[in-house]
Amino acid sequence: MALSPTLGEILAQHFASPAVQSVGLAFSGPWGVSFAANLTPDVHTGTGIWTFDIFKNTIRNGRHWGVARPLLPPMPWFNYREMTDEDLAAVFAYTRTLKPIRNEVPQPLPPAAQTNDTKGK
Repeated sequence: MALSPTLGEILAQHFASPAVQSVGLAFSGPWGVSFAANLTPDVHTGTGIWTFDIFKNTIRNGRHWGVARPLLPPMPWFNYREMTDEDLAAVFAYTRTLKPIRNEVPQPLPPAAQTNDTKGK
């Protein structure tokens, strides 16, 4: 199976130019604020210590490290959870060919607390 342009575009967000990497990509919505993850194989700030099983479980379960907090937008994991193990292994292998980039991504921020003025509106 060839990677769809959509998957390619998603991966491109994670492996953007150094200028984008230093700034990061933030996304806000009802879930709060989330940031595009560092999927390079950097062992300190990326996925360098992840095994294929961790990667596969993350995509299949929609949870960070496969078991932790839910993956948040912009990651459309639900579009990729039905990929075969072989296809996921190809994506994982591709990430291992990238130059490791040390880029600490902020933790997600929860939604702003509602005030009495905005409750129920």
